[in-house]
Amino acid sequence: DAVNTAAASAFAVSSAGTAAINVDRVVVSGKTVTLMLSRAVAGGEMLKLSYTKPTTGDNVIQDATGNDAASFTDRAVSNLARDTTAPVLGSATVNGRLLVLTYTDVGNLDTDAGKIVAASAFAVSSVGNEAISVSSVSVTGKTVTLTLSRAVAGGETLKLSYTRPTTGDNVIQDATGNDAASFTDRAVSNLARDTTAPVLGSATVNGRLLVLTYTDATDLDAVRTAAASAFAVSSAGNEAISVSSVAVSDKTVTLTLSREVAGGETVKLSYTRPTTGDEVIQDAAGNDAASFMDQAVSNLIPDTTAPVLRGRNSVTVNGNRLELTYTDVTDLDVNKTAAASAFAVSSAGNAAISVDRVLVSYKTVILLLSREVVGGETLQLSYTRPATGENGIQDAAGNDAASFTDRAVRNLVRDTTAPVLGSATVNGLQLVLTYTDVTDLNEVNFVAASAFAVSSAGNEDISVSSVVVLGKTVTLTLSRYVHGGETVKLSYTKPATGDEGIRDRVGNDAASLTDQAVSNLVRDTMAPVLRNNATVRGDLLELTYADASDLDAVKTAAASAFAVSSAGNEAISVSGVFVSGKTVTLVLDRDVAGGETLKLSYTRPPTGDEVIQDAAGNDAASFTNQAVSNLVPDTTAPVLGSATVRGNQLVLTYTDAANLHTARTAAASAFAVSSAGYDAIRVDSVAVTGKTVTLTLNRRVGSSETVKLSYTKPTTGDEVIQDWAGNDAASFTDQAVSNLTPDTTAPVLDSATVNGRLLVLTYTDVGNLDTDARKIAAASAFAVSSVGNEAISVSNVSVMDKTVTLTLSRAVAGG
Repeated sequence: DAVNTAAASAFAVSSAGTAAINVDRVVVSGKTVTLMLSRAVAGGEMLKLSYTKPTTGDNVIQDATGNDAASFTDRAVSNLARDTTAPVLGSATVNGRLLVLTYTDVGNLDTDAGKIVAASAFAVSSVGNEAISVSSVSVTGKTVTLTLSRAVAGGETLKLSYTRPTTGDNVIQDATGNDAASFTDRAVSNLARDTTAPVLGSATVNGRLLVLTYTDATDLDAVRTAAASAFAVSSAGNEAISVSSVAVSDKTVTLTLSREVAGGETVKLSYTRPTTGDEVIQDAAGNDAASFMDQAVSNLIPDTTAPVLRGRNSVTVNGNRLELTYTDVTDLDVNKTAAASAFAVSSAGNAAISVDRVLVSYKTVILLLSREVVGGETLQLSYTRPATGENGIQDAAGNDAASFTDRAVRNLVRDTTAPVLGSATVNGLQLVLTYTDVTDLNEVNFVAASAFAVSSAGNEDISVSSVVVLGKTVTLTLSRYVHGGETVKLSYTKPATGDEGIRDRVGNDAASLTDQAVSNLVRDTMAPVLRNNATVRGDLLELTYADASDLDAVKTAAASAFAVSSAGNEAISVSGVFVSGKTVTLVLDRDVAGGETLKLSYTRPPTGDEVIQDAAGNDAASFTNQAVSNLVPDTTAPVLGSATVRGNQLVLTYTDAANLHTARTAAASAFAVSSAGYDAIRVDSVAVTGKTVTLTLNRRVGSSETVKLSYTKPTTGDEVIQDWAGNDAASFTDQAVSNLTPDTTAPVLDSATVNGRLLVLTYTDVGNLDTDARKIAAASAFAVSSVGNEAISVSNVSVMDKTVTLTLSRAVAGG
């Protein structure tokens, strides 16, 4: 119906991605409805059309007979205009591994998998980082999504290039085949938030400029940065250096210092991030750099100044440690330092002290000396710098310290060591004490004779007439002569108050002495005499002699000169001889048990000087069977070694260091004797001798009887089996007893059987038959007859247990 048709308002035309298009006029002709639009539709533009039939009136799309056409929604419209406009890149964004290109175009991009552009057509660059490769490419709608080989960090700056392939149809294009253009270094918007703070990479100083270089995805904020007060610069061995100003550029922070840093100077830097405000080191995204403490700063200025020894305290000694302290902007080289031979240490009045080892720590050279330096000792030190090319004292920059000669060494060891008595000798009337000390004794100080007491072994005390001090000696004049071999002891009592007494020149008092042995220089002609107190403990046997002097510890008797016997045991050999003081110690080849009784003999060799003698060469006499006191307590109980029976005598033999106690032994009732297959055997009496206990039984034991013995130690009283030290032997149960009663009964034939060729004789006897092959009866000793048949010969004889088996020359038939 060309007259009654729908109004323009009944129609709605939409274009994908653009505003709706108005319908200006509706024209009907034949079977077509033509809509005149408010604008021309571009080639490739995608349209949709909706028609809403009016609910009232007859202005609708209808045929000539009045039938209404139905409403419809979003009906696709075929665009007959050709699309000649290529897609244009609108934006590029990245988030993690996905980089999305969004194009503007009248239609969508071509999503045909066979035409999608290759990953190699794209190049992704990241400022300050390696290029990022593209793993895959996908297309949907108007977007191209690139999957990258790694996630892009927050704040990272990316650029993208696309090179359109010159051949083939694997390019970015729209559905009608219009190719998108190539582009170079297109900025990519990073949608990932930058949450990574700048990290300090390095710190360097050159003159007054100290530069901190940070690593970060973006540059540092050059406007809002930390104040100079946030930084602290320290220099080893110098005052702190203040910061005058702070400047930020790109990823660097430059501090201007209050003074020039010298070559080789060791600098450290600390930064304290302010807790409030935004005046901090931060990147463009506002991420704050962390505080740090004592960051080492690389000094770019070369060090040309050598280490120098300064001040009277720069060379000191304490014990065996001599230290040289240098001043320098850097520490000394700990690897390439001078050898010990480069140093010479001299001590006034003493031999030179050698240097064992050289150590270097920071600005100190430590010499380990071959001995301890004592308090008051005066030292001088020389150092000869090695020739060119050799190791010497130098700083980390290689500047050599200078040589020096006879440098005074400050001794930090205070002389607090008192004079020590080194020796005391007597010769006639003169008793001389010789002291060791770093200085001489005080010769002016008064030492009273009454401070000394001289005693002589076996004699009355000897009084002191006068005292003289000279150098390191104190000489006492005695009231009488000391004889050769006389043993003298000296005591000295240091005065409790005042400044009298033996002391060195520094005022250190010599200690009191009690019974100090005095070497008697008068010749000794008396031989050592054995005291009656030889003792043994374990494997050490000691002899103590009485003599005016000690025994000769070098020329003493050989082990073969001694004989040690042990009661009831084999002789004990001597494996070594040692002498100390007035004691001769013999090392035995075994430990002596507690309770063991020993005797010792010594035979003085007729020739040679390997004898027991004193220091003056007087020989000790031989002796025989000297009793030895055993100091080892006997705590070992007797142990049952064997039990035997012969007739009515059952003997228990024990092992022990000593014999069994013969008076206090167990009663007969403590024993139980059983015999296999017989009634129990009663014990009538018990007798002890040496290490054996003999039980007298109430009957004789037969030779074939198997006997067992039990012993129950009484729980009270002392009537038990024990040794002389009182160690109780343990109880035992069913101890097997060896039967020594002789067997005089011959074996008796019990049966004879034959089976085939084997004829077996079975005997009864208390024991088994003798199986010794040399003693078995010969085959010829046997005669085997068969009723009605010829005799059968025996070819072999064997014996086992209580049977004799004959092997016959033929099998015996049944019956």
